[in-house]
Amino acid sequence: MKVLYFLTNYPYYSETFISAEIDQLGEAGHDVVICNFTFASKDQIKVKTKIVNNTMNPAVLLMALCNNVLKGQSLFFNGSFWRAVFSSCFRYPEYTLKYIFMLISADYMLARVREENADIAVNHFLFKSTLAGSFISEKLKLPYHLRLHTKRYLYTERVLKILLQKACRVTAIAEEVKDYYESKVNTEIRIGLVRQSVDISYLTKLEATKSKTDLFNIVAIGRLIKKKGFDQLIEAFSKIDDSIKNRSSISIYGDGPERENIQRAIERFGLESHIKLEGKKEHKSLMNVLLQAELLVVPSIELERDIDGIPTVIIEAMVLKTTVLAYDTGSISEVVLPYKTGFLVPANDVSQLTEQMSNLILNNTKLLSVIEEAHNQALVKYKHTLANELTLGTD
Repeated sequence: MKVLYFLTNYPYYSETFISAEIDQLGEAGHDVVICNFTFASKDQIKVKTKIVNNTMNPAVLLMALCNNVLKGQSLFFNGSFWRAVFSSCFRYPEYTLKYIFMLISADYMLARVREENADIAVNHFLFKSTLAGSFISEKLKLPYHLRLHTKRYLYTERVLKILLQKACRVTAIAEEVKDYYESKVNTEIRIGLVRQSVDISYLTKLEATKSKTDLFNIVAIGRLIKKKGFDQLIEAFSKIDDSIKNRSSISIYGDGPERENIQRAIERFGLESHIKLEGKKEHKSLMNVLLQAELLVVPSIELERDIDGIPTVIIEAMVLKTTVLAYDTGSISEVVLPYKTGFLVPANDVSQLTEQMSNLILNNTKLLSVIEEAHNQALVKYKHTLANELTLGTD
């Protein structure tokens, strides 16, 4: 089966599980083509999967539009597409320019992906690419599978319902997300549960031995953006008693627009000798880092228009038998069950985060008490993948 995979700004904005999902589709025998609504970048050099990128060349965009008009297949003159785009702009005017460019470039992307003769499309995230992808799929008479991550979307209620109703299959990565969107659509749309892809086979093959160090090794992993809450992690660690602080360290892995602010926070609390920004690492290197850690801390916070679902690194830590401490945000509580598969503290509660970190640093028995159950739960819950789902659909 040839799968057309709609994404935005690939691979920069794509979560770790997107890469794992694409790899799993390939391993299952599916031919994947990524339809990237932004442009070619140096980050794509290492990507083996075929990528169809957008263009900023106005002459090329105009030519594609004219050719589609002559064929009677233009999206630019599709009234439903215009209404969907401009209603979305009305709701979130700060995205107007991006939506208008999507409207102008949709015919070019339509022409490019038409040549691929795909069998099915997969739409991820509820953002611009999802909107364009649904109309492109409809124009190509191509069934599309819609994947839901969080309870955040950038459309009106009417457009949201249209997108859900058009999909041949809708799946969510968490029960909470599934229930949320089912309540939004008063039809017989059935939303399935297919959690995000994790490379279980690779993780379970890693040598499960931890290096012995003098310091209690805490890691945090993710893009350096506001919703990851790394500033709160730094503040929480600053409040730990010095006798405990001096026997532990934090390594933060990732890069992003908040790097300078996070570094300044480290310096403001005088934690340069305790907390290090390690930058962006290859995924396999990160997994070895995670394997050697005593504790993964996930201090994700909820923003008005952005929130984590279930960060993939949580599942990876569980498979690697590394203890997880997280804020109770998004759908994290579906997998991090307090004192059973990990440890949760209320969102934005820096004092509780400080207390729980201190307890886990001091109490090795408590730290290790959750790892076996977490490992077993992860293996069960993340066994079924999108690759399985699509393969079953062809039987």
